[in-house]
This record gives sequence, C-alpha cells and structure tokens, in this order.
Amino acid sequence: MPPNDEYPDAPDGADTLKEGIAFQRHVHRILNPWGFTTWDHDDKRLQYTLGENPQGFEIKLDKRCFSRDPAKNPTGRLSIEIAEKTRRANADWIDSGILRTDNSWLYVQGNYEIVFVFPKNWLLRFYCAKVTPADCHEHNGTVRKFYIPLTTALVGAALVLDDAGRAHGKDKNGQWTLERLDASVPASS
Repeated sequence: MPPNDEYPDAPDGADTLKEGIAFQRHVHRILNPWGFTTWDHDDKRLQYTLGENPQGFEIKLDKRCFSRDPAKNPTGRLSIEIAEKTRRANADWIDSGILRTDNSWLYVQGNYEIVFVFPKNWLLRFYCAKVTPADCHEHNGTVRKFYIPLTTALVGAALVLDDAGRAHGKDKNGQWTLERLDASVPASS
C-alpha cells in the first residue's frame, strides 16, 4: 500500500492518515456514552488554525502501547508526540501533539484495546517537569516524542477505557489499573 500524500515518508508504506481517521471513529464511538461527543473538522485550514475538532480533542493512535496478546509486542508505554515534519527532507520541525498551540484541552491516546483520556495540561506539566532533551526520540525522521510508562499514564489519565468503552478497574486507592474491567459498567452500544 503506498503512503498517503500528506505523510509520504510513513514507515512500511503505511497510510497513517487513514489509520488515524479509523481510530478517531473508534474513539468517538466509545467516548460518546461518557458525554464526550465530537466531530472532526473536514476543512484542513480549520484543522491547522483551530484544532482537529471544535470540541478540543486531540486523538492519537499508539498501536503497540498495550496488548494482552504478547505476540503483538506491546511496549508498555505511551509515545507522546511533541513535533513533526511531513517529510524527512524538511528542515524545520513544527510543534505538534501536546505542544501544538490550538484549542485542544483533552489528549486521547491508545489503541483498539485501551484508550487513555488525559487533560492536556497534565501531559504538559509532566513534560516540563520530567522530560529532558535526552528523553526525546525521533521516529522515522518525521516525529519527535517522549515516552510515558503505562503505570505513570494510569496516574495522569482522567479516564481509561477498553475497546468496548467500559472503564478500566480501579484499585483500593481509586487508581486506574490494567486489571480486568468492572463488568457492572455497561459497554457502549
């Protein structure tokens, strides 16, 4: 499959734009029953000047962050984006992800097994307080990011959902866990 026009240097010929849009639809479906309703701007100009959607949600797919299937090689961490280039050959990096200046106040990241909903300001505080330049990594020459272990992500997330939109369990201290989900929380329809 050839890469998409907007990100021609995507690894392995992936259509990252198409994958991201499909994941956004999944996130919309599982967040809606929790009162988070959103729709994406169709106009690229609005996406670049205002944000991905009028509600202020930034949604990122992180395919390998978590899986109950060890064959999928889960990383056990979230990869938080801070800058990007559409092409490796471009000289300048632009702020993106949590450093993008737009209307985003929620940062939603995960995969089809788990979704973390963060207040964007928590991720920004974590970045400013804990991340050094040595902690930042480049991927494929087009994305700069840092990593947060899932144990830390569970502390900062406002909500953690499974693939059906059920909230993950909490321990005796009220902290999110990766344990089996509470069967009493209904899945989205």
